Formats: sequence, structure tokens, C-alpha cells
Amino acid sequence: MPSKKKRKLEVEDGSPDIPVLRALREELSLPYLPELFYPNEGDDEDPMKGRETRESATSSAPDSWTSVEFREIDGVKRVVGLSLDNRLLKEVPMTHLKKLDALESLDLTANELYGLPTEFGQIFKARLKKLAIGRCRLVFVPPEVFQLDKLEKLSLYRNYIVKFPGRLATRLKGSLRELNLSGNRIETIPPEIQQMEHLTRLLLSDMAHTLTGVPKELGDLKNLEYLNLHDTNLHEVPKELGKLANLRELVLSKNWLLEVPKEFGGMNKLETLNVRNNPMLSVPRAVHETGATVLFAHYRW
Repeated sequence: MPSKKKRKLEVEDGSPDIPVLRALREELSLPYLPELFYPNEGDDEDPMKGRETRESATSSAPDSWTSVEFREIDGVKRVVGLSLDNRLLKEVPMTHLKKLDALESLDLTANELYGLPTEFGQIFKARLKKLAIGRCRLVFVPPEVFQLDKLEKLSLYRNYIVKFPGRLATRLKGSLRELNLSGNRIETIPPEIQQMEHLTRLLLSDMAHTLTGVPKELGDLKNLEYLNLHDTNLHEVPKELGKLANLRELVLSKNWLLEVPKEFGGMNKLETLNVRNNPMLSVPRAVHETGATVLFAHYRW
């Protein structure tokens, strides 16, 4: 049985992407190449997993400027994942990135980006699966994102985005599995979100000062397993959410809820319901009968 431990990939191993990484290092005035790793067969670790829950992308580790994920493709080690988070980038270094023609995952979190280059969508249209642009300076969802036909995970948390564009739902409905828009300034979630039927994780938390409610169409996301609506100034939640038969965790903490609908008893796979810091006094018996763990407190703060 192969070990899950990652093996260090020395630069002399001959990957054609090594010169691109060196050029990228020089352009960004980075002091050294990072340690380069690629997973053993059977290792499906996600370099972006958990990004939405981290409070900081910074690290005291000496190689924290970037991380690189390699995979062997047709006998050749290629870069499939790259993180350039927390680099104060004002623009995406496309001169080098476009040469990484096996790239599937790109993390640009915590930079000074206002958007993406116009060529970004076309270059990565058929191969990028994961994109993180959280904690940047976006005021809208970059239109180049709508061209990424293979995108499965998109994180745009803690920007200044004021609108959830309907095109995000209609253009990426066939591919997107995870979406994080937490900590933005969005006012409304469009009903078109019901078209994103492949979503398994949706994070819309920390928008208490702007969000005016959530649409009943969220109840049509039949594959949803995780929904986070923490601190969104909710006074009620649509009973239609009770149709989310595959939901395993629902976060409704720090809102103004007096009750949750009894229809939530239809969430047969629910494992955790977080309703902490709401003024409600009880949870319907039907919800308890699902067997879910209810995280509950009788106070707001």
C-alpha cells in the first residue's frame, strides 16, 4: 500500500515547468525556490482545502511565499497546483502562468488584485478546476471567471463584491461544486442560484450589514451538503430549505432567528445544526428527530 507521505521533488528531476517557476521567482523578487512536492499515487490532498475557514493566509514558515503541487502526467512531472497567496500582487503574472499548461489549481488569496487579466479566461478555460481570489480588492466577480468551463471550486471571500451576478450561476452551473462568497457586501442572492444544482458547499456568511435575506430557491440545491449563513442578519429562513435532503451541516449562528421551520425535519442526512447566538428558545421536535446535533444557546452574544 503506497504511503500517503509526500516525497520531495528535487529540481534536477527534470520537470519542464521548473524554468517557469524560476522565472516567476525572479519576476516577483522572491528569495528562493520553495520546496517542491508532488503526491504519491492515491494521495488526493487538496492544497486549497480549508481555505475558507482560515483567518490568515500568512505563515512564519520560510517557504510560505508559495506552494507547488506536482503530478506525474504521461511520465512527466508537471505543475498542477500553485499558490501565490499573500504576495501583495497588483496584477496576475500571466507571462509565466500561461506556460504552466497543466495547471488546475491557482491560489491568489491576500493580494492587491482588482480583477483578472482579460486573457485569463481563455487561457485557463478548459483546465482550471480551483481558483481562490479571497482577501483581495474585488468589487465585482471578474467576468473572466465565467469562461472557466471546468471550474469546480471558487473562493472569493472577504472582498468588496456588491452583487451576486446571475451569470455566475448560469455559466458555471454544470461544473461548480464549491462556492465561497463570505465576507463581501452582497445585498441579494438571485433566484438563478437554483441552477447551480451540482453545488455541495456554499458559504454566504458574514454579510450582516448588507444581505437582505436568502431566496427560497436555495432549497433546490439538491446536492448541497454544507451551507453557511452565519452572521447574515437573518430574521427568518425559507421553509424550502427543508428540501435539502443531502445537507449534513447547516450554520445559522449569530442571526436574529426566533425559530427554524419544522420543515427542516425533512433534512434526513443532517448531522449538525448550528443556531448559536440567536434569540430563539427552542428547536422543533421534527429537527431533533433527524438525529442531528443541535448547537444551541439562548443568548445573542
